[in-house]
Amino acid sequence: MLKTPVLRWTMRETRYLIGWITIGVIALAIGLSVMPLVVPMLDNLSNSAGNDGVQYWLVSNVLYLPLMYIVSRWMLILPAIAVDSSRQRMGLHGR
Repeated sequence: MLKTPVLRWTMRETRYLIGWITIGVIALAIGLSVMPLVVPMLDNLSNSAGNDGVQYWLVSNVLYLPLMYIVSRWMLILPAIAVDSSRQRMGLHGR
């Protein structure tokens, strides 16, 4: 019989999950706040004469690049959460 549990849920895993959820909620909030500006522009672009959809695809992907950059930068925080490192333990407190 196994003495150690198969799934151990500690505060470290909880902080990691909270980090993922926080990043997702912030990205959703940024995306939803930008959509009222982006959707009318993309609608005008899709209604333009001679449009085959390439411009729509290109502009929509280019407009999401800043959001993807921000989220990817925030994802760099997750390994620190996973190994439970903090600035105090690394000797960086107060710098």
